[in-house]
Amino acid sequence: MCFRFAMRRGFPAAVLLVTLMVTLAGVAVLAPSPVCAQQPAAPDVPAEQVPIEGRMATLSDFGSEDLAYLAVPRTPPLGAIIILHDRFGINKQMKAITNSFAEQGYIAITPDLFNGQMATDSSRADSLSANLRNESALKTLNAVVKLLTTSPKFKVDRFAVLGWGMGGKLALESLADLKNPKGLRALAVFYPAVGNIPRKLVGRVRVPTIAYFGSADTRVPPMQVQEWERRMKSEGARLTVYTVEAGTDFADPNSATYARNVYFQCWANCVEFLRSEIGKDKSNVLDKMNRLFD
Repeated sequence: MCFRFAMRRGFPAAVLLVTLMVTLAGVAVLAPSPVCAQQPAAPDVPAEQVPIEGRMATLSDFGSEDLAYLAVPRTPPLGAIIILHDRFGINKQMKAITNSFAEQGYIAITPDLFNGQMATDSSRADSLSANLRNESALKTLNAVVKLLTTSPKFKVDRFAVLGWGMGGKLALESLADLKNPKGLRALAVFYPAVGNIPRKLVGRVRVPTIAYFGSADTRVPPMQVQEWERRMKSEGARLTVYTVEAGTDFADPNSATYARNVYFQCWANCVEFLRSEIGKDKSNVLDKMNRLFD
């Protein structure tokens, strides 16, 4: 604020001085104090309302040099969920899924099968998945299982595996090679390329398994799914297959054939299935699951 005083001829200097002092005093009274002028501090947000965000963790102490995206619940864990990502790598969707399981009370972990690389288009994604060696993926998955079941920080006694596309196929093959590791309770897969699974591995996963496929999927045609389901069940697999009205990669938000409503329905079904197999309360679970698809 700027004040301008004009000195008039004959205007007493003392009067001018008093006037100036009174004016400044008034300004001092009216101006807000520095404390009052500050914005009030934002209220503390309860810890349970802050979204859980995971972090990258090393698997070097458990037999692999790879990293994994790890999210831990605030409460004692119900168990653990291992997520095997699709051919695009650990993108925002995979991290969001991992975080969401931690919010539900699970230790959730997504191993990075591509060593930090990600794809934003199908061509790059196909290249990354083509260069992935099954031996390397098996070693990484085995390290994750050891981390969850032997680390003093966790030592979970029950876990499930959730695989997407490429990750679903790896889950079906790797868990068979690992001979159904102790603590494994369930497996859920979204549209794995079941036509390419070696015959010797079909049916060797001995835990309850649920699988989701699109009826218009050009990568995994319904005929392949039906043959795989027949072979799995003939080997004694406890398998439930859902074929929904959707196309290729229907659960991928970045896909041109993303079917949001269908995916959400499958997702709710999958979460209920995993909860029923890992959790202790299995009452009316099948009824709840089937109602989602009525």
